[in-house]
Amino acid sequence: MKKVSILLLSLVLIAGFSSCSDQIEETYTVNTPEYLSYEDLRSSFALKSAEAIRQPGKFYFKDDFIFINEYQKGIHVVNNADPSNPEVLSFIEIPGNVDMAIKGDKLYADSYIDLLTIDISDMNNIMEVDRDTNVFPYIIPEYELGILGEIDQSRGVVTGYKVTEKTQDVSDGGEAYRQFPRWESSFFMMDGALSNNVSNTGTGQGGSMARFTVFGDYLYAIDKASLNLFDVSEPANPEYNKRIPVSWEIETLFPYNQMLFIGAFGNVCL
Repeated sequence: MKKVSILLLSLVLIAGFSSCSDQIEETYTVNTPEYLSYEDLRSSFALKSAEAIRQPGKFYFKDDFIFINEYQKGIHVVNNADPSNPEVLSFIEIPGNVDMAIKGDKLYADSYIDLLTIDISDMNNIMEVDRDTNVFPYIIPEYELGILGEIDQSRGVVTGYKVTEKTQDVSDGGEAYRQFPRWESSFFMMDGALSNNVSNTGTGQGGSMARFTVFGDYLYAIDKASLNLFDVSEPANPEYNKRIPVSWEIETLFPYNQMLFIGAFGNVCL
């Protein structure tokens, strides 16, 4: 009997050690997407009274005005007729806005996946006159370290995240980290404003990190891997032309004479 008891105890201990070594738990951060519906996105344009500039992004100069992007929120309109005393006139609310360019009295601005055409002929009555939908890639905002929750593009555009912690058995490899193209706020906020070479012609001048530019009858807009062309020969009614794959990690573009310089991380494409 003594030998049998010792044998049974040994089997219990072995089974216990085996079950402990098979289960591995991990606690990690989950970024659950929060959405703005497409219906709300496409009815959100508004001209508001002047607001404080809190998170400035791109700059654009045109005649006596400076247009300053409020990162993913919209555009501040600044009267710079007296450079020693610039006056913030108004704020154009455009969710998801990062870039802009101007031809004549029409301002082109991105709004998540859409391109807006905005009439700025009357600075007291700025209005949206055209919207080209689904012309830009579906890109999400930057998020902290952790796992990105499932994205359902049918629900709308991602505006932010609800951050929670989750504990899961990862003995079998666990949940895979999902990857998705996203804005990098630290990149988009870099924009050296050019103080010279500002055009008084029909277009204007963007900053050194511009991703929108107008040249002739075309608006060029880059995403992280492609060059998007819009025909703006009718400024109030842009027509999407085509998308040209260029490179990866595209950062900026600049027209010069008959050349278009496209800057990618560590490279320049012509």
